[in-house]
This record gives sequence, structure tokens and C-alpha cells, in this order.
Amino acid sequence: MDTVAAGALGLFAGGTVNGTATVWYSTDGLQWDALPGADKVIDDDPGAVINDILSTPGGVYAAGSSVNGNRLSAALWYSSDGIHWGTIRNPGPIFFGAGDHVITSLVNIADVGNQVSGGPAPSGLLAVGGVRVGTTWQPASWISPDGVSWSQTSQSFPLDREPPDSPGALAYTATGADGLLFAAGGSPGHQNLWQSSDGLAWS
Repeated sequence: MDTVAAGALGLFAGGTVNGTATVWYSTDGLQWDALPGADKVIDDDPGAVINDILSTPGGVYAAGSSVNGNRLSAALWYSSDGIHWGTIRNPGPIFFGAGDHVITSLVNIADVGNQVSGGPAPSGLLAVGGVRVGTTWQPASWISPDGVSWSQTSQSFPLDREPPDSPGALAYTATGADGLLFAAGGSPGHQNLWQSSDGLAWS
């Protein structure tokens, strides 16, 4: 098990069994059962890997990557009830294209809160990860108002003091508080913490 999330539908965990992507479910955190419906859909995508699971009032998301030809594509799977799963394919080339794409973390923006009292409540999802063109990784983010339609890839993550032989950097995890979004990640030699007010422009 590599990731776990709790919500109104229960507890969900993602990982691998004998190298095959697997999702488990539990009502109490003690007794766990694999979800064959999720596994069948996710493993229908070649080389599927689950890096994060997010439980929201609207359903459960699993995110990671799959193999598309000779490249990695960012991958996203969804279930409204935790039992019946499907692949979110609407993003199309947003989640794949030249080079490799991967999602490492998902955030429900509604959980972030609002900096301006009395203002409209934020909503939608944030995904972070990375894009690699050639041999160099660059942190990346995507936002969605509904979990289905996603923005174009943003790579506006400043990188400081990366050595010339660095393989680049990824954003590995994300969270939010008081109306701001935060992402952490980096390379083997240098770690970074970024912040953003909209999930696309980072500092």
C-alpha cells in the first residue's frame, strides 16, 4: 500500500500486488478487501501505477500514470460510489503528449478554505506531478472545476540551485490551507516548497 484516503464512503488504499495496481477498501481500517471492479478498470491501462487516492463528497479518485506507447501518461480514475470505476479520458492530450507525464498527488480545493471572509467558497481539484521532455523532469500542475475537464499543463514552478547533471525535479505532494495551495518536491540534490493561489502559477 502506497497511499490511503478517508471519506464519507469509507477508507480506500492504493498500491500493488505482485506488480499489479490494486485498490483496497475498508470501513474501519482493520479489515480490508481488494476492489476487483477498480483493479479491472485500472489494470486495463498498460503499466498502471497508483500514486495517490483522494476521497471527496462527489466520489473517489485514483491518480498516477500508465504507459502510452513508449511514454508515460498521467492517469486518473474515478468512482462515484467506490465500487464502479472508470477512467477519466476527457483530458486527452492534456495528460499526455511529448515526453512523460505523471500525477503524484491530488487535492480537493474545497478543503483549502477561503482567504477572504464571506467570499465564494473555492471548489475543484488540483493535481501535481511532473513532465519530462528528454532526460529532464519539470514539476507540473493541473486544475479542474469538476474532476473531468482539466486545464492545460502548468510548469511554472521555479527551480533554484539545480546542478548541471540534475535529472530535474517533480512535485511529489500537495495540500492547502487558508486559501493557498502548497506543493513540495524537488530532485535528489535539492528540495523545494512552492505556494500558489490558483494551482497554476507557483512561487
